[in-house]
Amino acid sequence: MTLLLAVLTVLNIGVIIAEYLFGFYNDNIISMFYSDEKVNFPYAFKIFTLLCSAVILLGIAMLKKTNQDRFALHWKILSWVFFYLAIDEATYLHQRTSHFLRERLTLGGAFTLSWVVLYAPLVVLFIIFFFKFFFHLPSRTRFYFFLAGLCYGGGAYGLEFVKSYALTKMDQESLNYSMICIISDTGEMLGLVLFVSVLLYYFSTIAGKVTLSVLSGRTVEATAPGAFIPQPVESEKHLV
Repeated sequence: MTLLLAVLTVLNIGVIIAEYLFGFYNDNIISMFYSDEKVNFPYAFKIFTLLCSAVILLGIAMLKKTNQDRFALHWKILSWVFFYLAIDEATYLHQRTSHFLRERLTLGGAFTLSWVVLYAPLVVLFIIFFFKFFFHLPSRTRFYFFLAGLCYGGGAYGLEFVKSYALTKMDQESLNYSMICIISDTGEMLGLVLFVSVLLYYFSTIAGKVTLSVLSGRTVEATAPGAFIPQPVESEKHLV
């Protein structure tokens, strides 16, 4: 997945450099690899990694529920969030929201892409709801969660303000604007690849032993076939 991201990034930058610096223009090639276009390889990659994240999160949520973990619901809701983000990406929902708001609100400058205004309260609620959940994670997992969130959130949300402002100052077809879009989309994809990687690692640490409830009220430990089994520890915080 990391190699595929590297290839897509090189091609993404390559088609833009070829067009603006060397005068090579092929609409079909640009449409396939330029990330600000839709229904192409970067677009499909983002949807795929969002869905991978959602499925892995759901698997973790199921294991956590089996063990009656107090944060099982948080994992499940986080899975729903990523399913929604995949749907949003596939249907251009936030772009459609921008068009809708721009027709009804007088917004410009850094708020030209006005969907960021509507999503701002949701981002705040997300941070509040998952605050304790985030700090219960093992230190290594927590660090990579933060790093992945910084890359994805910075690319998908933070740089939208920069893109919005750039739209008011430069041509949307200019090299400078295209490079801003590439940086934004690459940040998104890098964050998603990192998130999938850390989720798979975390899943491996908790899937080794699953506590199963039985009718008698006792519990037994079932080992997942071929799973990585961490050393016995006192709490989940010491898994990493």
